[in-house]
Amino acid sequence: MMEKIKAGEITGQTGDYMLRATAANGQIRAFAATSRDLVEKARQAHNTSPVATAALGRLMTAGVMMGSMMKADSDLLTIRVEGDGPIGGLTVTADKNGNVKGYAFHPEVMLPPNAKGKLDAAQGNWIAFVDSDDTAAPEYLEKMHKAVLETGADFAICSSQCIDETGKTLAGGEHRLLNEFLPQEEVLRRMVVSDFQVPWNKLYRRKLLENLRYPENKAFEDTCLMPVIYARAASACGVWDFLYNYRIVTGSAMHRKTTLKTLDWVEAWYRLFDVLYQNGIRAALCAAYRPILTAVWDIWLHLTPEERKSPRMKEAFAYERTARHRLMQARGVTLKNLWAAVVCAASACSYLDLCRKRAERRQKTT
Repeated sequence: MMEKIKAGEITGQTGDYMLRATAANGQIRAFAATSRDLVEKARQAHNTSPVATAALGRLMTAGVMMGSMMKADSDLLTIRVEGDGPIGGLTVTADKNGNVKGYAFHPEVMLPPNAKGKLDAAQGNWIAFVDSDDTAAPEYLEKMHKAVLETGADFAICSSQCIDETGKTLAGGEHRLLNEFLPQEEVLRRMVVSDFQVPWNKLYRRKLLENLRYPENKAFEDTCLMPVIYARAASACGVWDFLYNYRIVTGSAMHRKTTLKTLDWVEAWYRLFDVLYQNGIRAALCAAYRPILTAVWDIWLHLTPEERKSPRMKEAFAYERTARHRLMQARGVTLKNLWAAVVCAASACSYLDLCRKRAERRQKTT
């Protein structure tokens, strides 16, 4: 069922509206809004710069959508964003009827556009990510911020757990991260574990993301980008607590049928492998090569005869050959490294424990 809600109350004009859709007996809800008049009125009222207009407009639009979910006419929703960038922060208040107001702490802030001529609204010293369908604990940023300040690390990473589409915690969650300090070499060794291949569950110093962008039109773009970030980081710190909840959604990009697009997975792992190779992390090369080898053949088996002959498939095999050649060139195939690859494939938690034990041995011998 879809319902169109007029939002004239928002601005005193009639151009804005919101769409609210429900499905599966109300178990699924979706919202979309057009808010040009709202944002223009806020710009005029507060004399906001382009960057402040974009930031405030997005938060006010989110406030309208979130406010519409409240039950009583007397209910009020307040969203407050505080940052250490030049804009300072934002505050928005909304009710269930589409009435909303808000302001930026420093509406006059002007910032240069990014390399694509777009507005870069985030300008603080620390940056974090939360996927739109995931959730985080209230102390998500506070605890990680405290950890990086105490350790001097370039980023913090916390334990995460999976939830289903209703928000229920799924069984099998493990505290993979400890309250520990990790030099760059240890961070790179652990890149082969899924916790280190995603941008969420982390808090970064801004410098790590300077001038970086996700590759366009690629699936598994996280796995492509994260090794580049880690190569810039001098150190990291772990936070034991479960602070991030990753929602498992049926039909998402991670659970679709195999197509040529799935070969982006091979390329992403090759990028990860290459960073390990370039930084001389021999101990993790076997663990990084295994997903390339298994993925390229598994995908090949699921493709049509025509797709198997495609340039993209040939490119994927080229990634595998190059990785294999570099693995041999680096003399990365040892019993010790093969065992680490086996452990990593069997259990991420066991692999991280193995990394810790080997790090302790290296520290004792130096």
